[in-house]
Amino acid sequence: MKRKNVHSPDAPDLMAEACAWLAQLETGNLSKEDLAAFREWIQRSPRHYAEIRRLAELSQEVNVLSAMAQPLREAARHRRLMRRPHRTSRGAGTLWRWGVLGLAGTFAFGLAVFSNVNPMAPELADPIYLSTIVGETQDISLTDGSSVKLNTDSKIEVNFTAGQRNVVLEKGEAFFEVTHDPGRPFTVYAGDRSVTAIGTAFSVSWINEELSVTVSEGKVAYGEAPARERPASVELLPSASKPSPTRMLGAGERLEVSSLSRAEVVESLPVNVMSRELAWRSGFLDFDDAPLEDVVKELQRYTPERIRIADQATANLRFGGVVRIGHTDAFFEALELSFGVQVEHTEDNQLVLRSAD
Repeated sequence: MKRKNVHSPDAPDLMAEACAWLAQLETGNLSKEDLAAFREWIQRSPRHYAEIRRLAELSQEVNVLSAMAQPLREAARHRRLMRRPHRTSRGAGTLWRWGVLGLAGTFAFGLAVFSNVNPMAPELADPIYLSTIVGETQDISLTDGSSVKLNTDSKIEVNFTAGQRNVVLEKGEAFFEVTHDPGRPFTVYAGDRSVTAIGTAFSVSWINEELSVTVSEGKVAYGEAPARERPASVELLPSASKPSPTRMLGAGERLEVSSLSRAEVVESLPVNVMSRELAWRSGFLDFDDAPLEDVVKELQRYTPERIRIADQATANLRFGGVVRIGHTDAFFEALELSFGVQVEHTEDNQLVLRSAD
């Protein structure tokens, strides 16, 4: 698929480019050359990420949006920023329904935020709890001008005061773009660790007591949170060593903390790897020659339907490609057609992957 070069992120055909890519991604008909071109295009400018993410969120069928209009208005009228834990039903449903529910949640939440929060008003002292269900991602504008992108099955507590901006990541993954305010530090807590922004953009993942911090812009200060500064909701974890000193992480660096030894490893990420790691912000998962068992582990985060690999030979297959979040049917079709993998739907709501031989 040939693409017209866009030399400037402000080029008038940016939306047309994003629409064309989105249409082809939905068909699943991408060659290796197309996939490489898509990665190059989406890495070329943050505006490309933003535009394809915007279109992906709005790409539901027009008749679906029309049918949802009245329910959305009702939801916006009744929904408010909550000051107690948000509980959401996790009943089974199709991927199509998750997409509609996620879209409805995003619209209703956005309307509630803009209709009830005055950005010039004093900060609330009481915490606010925000969450996503499995298969949902959500963009959130905070009252200080910062923004949060919540990944699937995630939950945060936001507590802003006159002197501090604290966020507790109780579970899941979140990407933060922080407005600089030297008088009020912006600190994210996960377990007994803290990440303080220094005018930056970064992600924090806290899943099964495994911590990962990835910095895409600016710097963050990372360390073990002093006991006197920890929010009351932060759960202390056993540590195998002395408290870690504060360390600086710069753009392009990722820190991972083992759930068992609490050992900390910092590595520099090439631009293409960083792009793949954060592709979920634009509604995609990007894999490059990854073992199928790793691909399935990542996909499992976005669906309540259990996925099981029946044999090691299938688990060792290598997969490269882009999967749109909430639209995994094309992925399973590719496994059957190109990899000779049999996909079996069981009566107990499982997907079993096994060699067709």
